[in-house]
Amino acid sequence: MITALLVQFFLLIIVPDPKANALQHSASNTRAAQHHQAEELCELSKAHWYTDPKLAVSYGRQAIKLATKINDKLLLARAYNSVGSGFYNLGDYNTSADYYYKAVKLREALADTIGMSSSYNNIGNIYLNQQNYERAQNYYQKSFELAELVKDTIGISRALNSLGNVHRRQQHFDKALHYYLRALPLKERAQDDRGTVISLNNLGITYQKLGNNKDALHYLQRGLALAIRSNNLHDQIFSYRGLAETHQGMKDYKNAIAYARKSLDVAQHTYSKSEAKNSAEVLQKILSETGNYKAAYQYLKLVAAYNDSINTEEITRQTTSFQVKYETAQKEKENLKLLAEHELHEQEIEHQTLIKYTAIGLLALAITVVMLVFRGSQRTKRMNKLLSRKNKKVSKYSENIKNQKNELAAQAKELQQQKEELEKLNQVKDKLFSIVAHDLRGPLLSLKSLLQVLAMGRITEEQFMHFAKTLEAEQQNTLWLVDNLLLWARSQMQGTSIKPEEICIHALTDNTLKLLAPQANRKSVSMQNFASQTIAAFADADMIQLVLRNLVSNAIKFCNEGDVVTIESELLNDHTLQVAVRDTGTGICPKKMEKLFGLRTYSTLGTNKERGSGLGLAMCRDFVESNHGKIWAESVLGEGSVFRFTLPLATKTIVATPEAEAAEVL
Repeated sequence: MITALLVQFFLLIIVPDPKANALQHSASNTRAAQHHQAEELCELSKAHWYTDPKLAVSYGRQAIKLATKINDKLLLARAYNSVGSGFYNLGDYNTSADYYYKAVKLREALADTIGMSSSYNNIGNIYLNQQNYERAQNYYQKSFELAELVKDTIGISRALNSLGNVHRRQQHFDKALHYYLRALPLKERAQDDRGTVISLNNLGITYQKLGNNKDALHYLQRGLALAIRSNNLHDQIFSYRGLAETHQGMKDYKNAIAYARKSLDVAQHTYSKSEAKNSAEVLQKILSETGNYKAAYQYLKLVAAYNDSINTEEITRQTTSFQVKYETAQKEKENLKLLAEHELHEQEIEHQTLIKYTAIGLLALAITVVMLVFRGSQRTKRMNKLLSRKNKKVSKYSENIKNQKNELAAQAKELQQQKEELEKLNQVKDKLFSIVAHDLRGPLLSLKSLLQVLAMGRITEEQFMHFAKTLEAEQQNTLWLVDNLLLWARSQMQGTSIKPEEICIHALTDNTLKLLAPQANRKSVSMQNFASQTIAAFADADMIQLVLRNLVSNAIKFCNEGDVVTIESELLNDHTLQVAVRDTGTGICPKKMEKLFGLRTYSTLGTNKERGSGLGLAMCRDFVESNHGKIWAESVLGEGSVFRFTLPLATKTIVATPEAEAAEVL
């Protein structure tokens, strides 16, 4: 039973349904036929735009239905444009505009540039007839820009001609001439005889309005010759009438009357009542100027008769327009009903077919699934056994790899730490060697030289005393340098611990000022201790003593005679103690400020050419940071500097004695 069903299912898939193929072939042929029919209806609509606008609308609406059915949007836009042109010639500008806008929206969506140019020109014509010249000109300009973009010669010339018309309606004759003269060579190049005649007539009429009768005659005669050659009766009317008005302006009444009568004859021959009325009106004006009032009165009556007939036709046209709208609406309702019934029937057939094939497909799928599940279960059992054995091996390997990975990571971390420590120690070594080689060797060489001079007996007692004082100062600096080196090197050694305790900044400052008094006195620099005795810090006393000594020594070094060095302290909001060493010396330039606390040895000569080791500020930074503080500098070149550092606050305060509250001045 299952085998039979499977065979039937595969036959249904492999062997095509002849009815389905026939329907598909028929649908393909039907679509092509409907497309061709819609194109023919659009051409028929265009052919009746001027002769029978009502019939043009009917053909256009049929084209819309077919184009909608086969979902051809390009053809649908063309059909909308045809219906819009029919309503335009019926005088129903509002409905015409609706269809023109539908056409332009589709053409914009399809990026049909040539079609968009045509639609914009048509919409401009509606605004021109409604005397909305500004909007008409805007749409004509859009039409021109699009046509120029794709090099559409006919579209460009059409838009230029339309721009000329809108300016002529506003009596901007010079601007109108500008556009007409640009349009004419394009019409001639495209071999558009009718467009060329229109351009020639427009030029002639515009020159006639400007009073340039010579040029008016030239263009109107050329237009008339081409209209006669192409048997274009409609444009012959305009040529003859333009020539009549031009000769009237030249007072050549004989030719004016002859051309006016010819214009009237052609208009009556083509049954164009509107143009016949205009030609009769021109003829009446010419005859009135010649004094032939009897003949002029006859043509005036003819003008009145044409006016009555035209008004009657306008009423009939509007009635026809409303009738077309009503009939169209009724047909659309009927078509929508039929279309809905047809779609419902097709949906029912598709639904039944879908149920049939779905049932067969599900049955075949169920059988296939059962067979696959059975085979899969057998294969799964075999694979599970094999995977179980492999998983045990993989787990064992994975564990070993994980352990090895952790060991390697630990070793890498340890190596990185050792590398960083070695690099730091190497920097310390380089710095120590630099200082020992330069700053310690200098004073020793000076001492050696002095001893050699003394041994030779070539120095006076006065010179000896001078050199002795200099040597004493250098030896004192060397002693401080050795102290700095020993304490700083000890702090850099691994395993050396810091010994924080309660310290009084005021007391440490006192010691520092007493120690540096000779250096300050030699330069006549005064020193003031404004550090508080009531607030204690928690830090290593030896380190902070050296920090103060280095900062105050640097301040004296860069002071001139009469300058002041001040040491201050204050309690900050975050419960830390801030110490400031302030001087009124030379200050520091911004470029040097960046190098003050760097790792590299950096030294500058003082105001009396004093030399330093370049180690002091780097050591100060290390000592302050080792005691959980921060150090920084502020300076204004030529005004002085302030070096500030912070320390943690001790849990107790130191009680001040009455004498300690006053600042000490040295």
